[in-house]
Amino acid sequence: MKYSVAFDLDGTLLDLPVDIESARAEIAAMFGEFGYFEPMRPILDAINRASASVATRDEEIYPLIIRARGILDRAEVAAAERATVRPGAVEAIESLRRLGVPLGIVTNNSRACIVPALHALGYTTSDFVVSTRDEVRRPKPAPDGLIRVASKIAAADENMWYVGDSPVDVSAAVAANPQVAPNLRAIAIPGPRSSLEQLRAAGPCVFFDTMGEAVNHIIRS
Repeated sequence: MKYSVAFDLDGTLLDLPVDIESARAEIAAMFGEFGYFEPMRPILDAINRASASVATRDEEIYPLIIRARGILDRAEVAAAERATVRPGAVEAIESLRRLGVPLGIVTNNSRACIVPALHALGYTTSDFVVSTRDEVRRPKPAPDGLIRVASKIAAADENMWYVGDSPVDVSAAVAANPQVAPNLRAIAIPGPRSSLEQLRAAGPCVFFDTMGEAVNHIIRS
């Protein structure tokens, strides 16, 4: 049976050492200039809330979001330039590429960091169909990014796999399944910021300890 595979990025294919607390503090200071002092957590939702709160006109909201996200983008680009490859990631990608499997990446990271992040893996944007937070209205755990990528790599009668390390990856796959390939299946590999228990609680999923085991399962299925 033909199939396609999409991956999460940070924690799955790469470790991006984003200095998120410094970015959070800089964004908080930006909104503090407008008298807004609510916590910047979770950061993307907080940016949207803060922008809507401090804007005096609707047309001011989007520029504020762009300005705040620019701070986060810069932190992610700096992290991508120092990224390290997760164990088994390149071997897994190469195994699938040799079989001609269409590949995608669905990430809540920014489009700005994709080129240096993929460079750390040894690839370019021509090797994957990529969806970042900048291409969708709702990031994961919403299914928007997966639906977008599936429309480009998964035929209507084919299966699709999504490999991630986070509960939001599993939740996104569960939410996207009715709208994409007939069997969009999530595979979870515990990463640096998640546990097996957290992944199980996110929804139905197949679990493996390593990327190699996950991709071997996909190939054999």
